Amino acid sequence: MKRLTAFLLILIMSLMMTACSDKPSEATADEAAKTEQSNAENNSEQPETEAPVETYDIETKYAVLKYPKAWQDEVDVTIDDGTPYKVGFKCGEQPLFTLVFNGKEGDVLGTLIRDDGNVVVRVSIDKLDKKDKRYSDYSTMQEDVNVIFQHLKEDYQFPDGEIEDFDESVYEIKTDFATLYYPQRWKDKVTVKTDKTEVIFSNGSTPLFALSFGGENGFEVGTYDGKPLKIIDYPVESDEHANMQEDVNVILDYLRKDSKFKE
Repeated sequence: MKRLTAFLLILIMSLMMTACSDKPSEATADEAAKTEQSNAENNSEQPETEAPVETYDIETKYAVLKYPKAWQDEVDVTIDDGTPYKVGFKCGEQPLFTLVFNGKEGDVLGTLIRDDGNVVVRVSIDKLDKKDKRYSDYSTMQEDVNVIFQHLKEDYQFPDGEIEDFDESVYEIKTDFATLYYPQRWKDKVTVKTDKTEVIFSNGSTPLFALSFGGENGFEVGTYDGKPLKIIDYPVESDEHANMQEDVNVILDYLRKDSKFKE
């Protein structure tokens, strides 16, 4: 009887050990779940990328415009070679929008940077009748001005905003100390006066900067004819005044060509 009991105990323990060995551990179960999830993610369809819009070319004086080919047979393009230069887009009797080059009408898209001068491009959007049965089509045609905008950025140097085409010419200012050269674009806005050792540049009642020849004030940038040459900056608030002030560097560039100037 004792042998039978012992045998039964051994048998029960053996069955329990077998059952435990067949059951996966929690860690193994977690790993299997993660693997299954990863496989499912890898096998899932990747999102489709948006196909590029097919365009056609519109030759203009300043750039080749690219507009969706889907509208080529529906949208009429007219060019007004006046001042300002305009390119109009129209569907039947419905005007859509007009691109204006170097004009004041419309909102600024950006500036074409060209060797012969910067060209500011604006867009004027026409109003649509929401009750028109083709309102949805007209709206899409108008929105597709963004296709033109995107290709201008890809094909040309076309930064956002309005970038002025600065006149790089200079005019001569004779003083008791030296002949100075300052940008022509400020000639009618900046007054120049000499006071003892200083040449002072101002816009109206706002002093911009002064060049000191042998004086005590300012920071030294070199010597001219053996005397310390210093620059005095005055506080300014407007962007235009800051630009006028910054153009003291033009004066310095020309002084570097003068044999009396030592940097």
